[in-house]
Amino acid sequence: MRDQLNRTVLLLALMLPVLAWAQDLAVVVDAKGKIVSEQKGRASQPVRMLDYLPAQADITLAAGAQLQLVYLGSSQRWQVDGPARLMLAAGAPKSISGAPARALCANQGAGQALAAIEPAHRERMALGAVVMRSNDQLRMLGPVDEKVLPYRVTLRWQGTGRCRVRLMAAHDAIPLLDVSTTDARYTLATALPAGRYTWVLEELGKPGAVKTAEFEVLAADDPTYAAYFTGEADVAVRVMQAAELERAGYHHDARQLWEQVASQRPEQEGLQLWAH
Repeated sequence: MRDQLNRTVLLLALMLPVLAWAQDLAVVVDAKGKIVSEQKGRASQPVRMLDYLPAQADITLAAGAQLQLVYLGSSQRWQVDGPARLMLAAGAPKSISGAPARALCANQGAGQALAAIEPAHRERMALGAVVMRSNDQLRMLGPVDEKVLPYRVTLRWQGTGRCRVRLMAAHDAIPLLDVSTTDARYTLATALPAGRYTWVLEELGKPGAVKTAEFEVLAADDPTYAAYFTGEADVAVRVMQAAELERAGYHHDARQLWEQVASQRPEQEGLQLWAH
């Protein structure tokens, strides 16, 4: 009986985060201006991009503010322009005062993608409370042991000085790239053919400061994501596209879209956690 009780307690403990996430009704995919939310039992909080909001959240927008939400269950996107006050009802935002929410085009799969990255969002927000980037060590940020789409590959790292970067096909000693730079990134000018690659990062002037990683470039057979990297898209659409790439496991490629979003909304500090 005691063992069964312990198993029940453990199961409930594992389910609590899932139950908490299941209460989220919508996610903020764009926010400009002063916006605050009041939720039962909590003090009012500013509304930021990638905030996950429960049903009955009471949201107030100041004059000139603008909010875009995606309902997780339906993938329906809504826009509200301030001054306004609304409450998140089950099927759609309910206007309390000001202009009502406007339904924008539904983005198929956006709700599922945003729901899927919600645990990662919580983790990154928690990491935001600590020092994320040490200034005294060499670290490869990506791509590291991951698959990337056949578009422009960007090698990223953390270091304090000039670094030598080499890239070669896996198990081949002839470099395709051999450069030194003080930047902490290098974007390849052309797409790489499908296959596995090794890149070596060396911080010059620091003996032994060398890191090595591999990644795999996928074949360009599936054009699904090609449009994500071409043309113009508004911030909310880029957020949804980045979430879809995260859900599919293409973290390197998602990071490029997060960087675009972060540059367009520099006041949204939490976005920087996704861009690095």
